[in-house]
Amino acid sequence: MLRLLRLVVDANVLVSAFLKDSLTRRILLDERLNLITPEHGFIETRRVLHRPKMLKRIGLEPAVFEELWAFLTSRIQTFPETDYQKSLGESIHLAVHPEDAPYIALAIKFQCPIWTNDPDFQIHAVKKSLQIYKTHELREKLQL
Repeated sequence: MLRLLRLVVDANVLVSAFLKDSLTRRILLDERLNLITPEHGFIETRRVLHRPKMLKRIGLEPAVFEELWAFLTSRIQTFPETDYQKSLGESIHLAVHPEDAPYIALAIKFQCPIWTNDPDFQIHAVKKSLQIYKTHELREKLQL
């Protein structure tokens, strides 16, 4: 039996959960996981989801969108930058893209893996020995 696993959730995972009722949604709601993200993660996700092209693709009325947001993010704890600021300097040097630095900093602070489907994070994993899980890897680990 899998013990509670803490994971930093990347924005691309949250975005994919809005595109369809999927494995990603089941994993987000799995009680064996302790999910965390920087506040930046929610800001970035909402920015992407509110692009006109994405809103059209998602096809939800604003009220339904907000209900789904509340449901899918209910188990994710957010952290302000002040909570991981000591790790941020190091993570900026490790990040391929500056917007990835908060996720890396949080993973360094809590010494936990990152859940992302972004291939650039594999570079971070090599540089800092960070563990990265892709959605299909979590499916196997959780036996879903």
